[in-house]
Amino acid sequence: MSEELNDGFVKVIDDFLPTPTFNRLRDFVLQIDFPWHWSEQDYNPDDKTIEHIDTSKDGTFMLHHVLYTPRTQPSKFIEYFNIFHDIFLHRGFDLGDIIKLKLNMYTNQGVRKNLVKHTDFYQESDKPLKYLTGVFCFTDDNGATCVGEDEYKTKPNRMIAFDGNLEHWAYTQTNTNRRVILNLNYLRN
Repeated sequence: MSEELNDGFVKVIDDFLPTPTFNRLRDFVLQIDFPWHWSEQDYNPDDKTIEHIDTSKDGTFMLHHVLYTPRTQPSKFIEYFNIFHDIFLHRGFDLGDIIKLKLNMYTNQGVRKNLVKHTDFYQESDKPLKYLTGVFCFTDDNGATCVGEDEYKTKPNRMIAFDGNLEHWAYTQTNTNRRVILNLNYLRN
């Protein structure tokens, strides 16, 4: 059965990965020597669609690990994350090629930080790109992902999948040392 991916869809899937697979992948990503990279902000400063946002109030630094983008060499760890596309297909999502996979880590700053509202790919033409954005949670914390006006709490092995053209944002946690998510983007067929 095919999963409906109409414009504006939001789907929350708990226990997205089989438990043993999730545990292995979580332990791999959260290990002490996993290679993370510093980013001064959580948004793309070249994105013209966020010019109206006061980034002095929203936004924060973060750590990331880019697994795949079309313009860069894939991470040597990309093979560990191919299962996400397979699971989406198994669940009836009609998806095409991968656009981007990126791990994000937010550290506890003692106060909640709101990330900048955005879409993962800003449109430069009149015909919007049809794609799925997914936020997959590795940690158990009091942070959240927000899509439109709705808020989805961070929960281990939870996938928040939605129309990539919907503005979304998140806020950081205050109860754990780190919040770790996987940001996924796939073309919609």
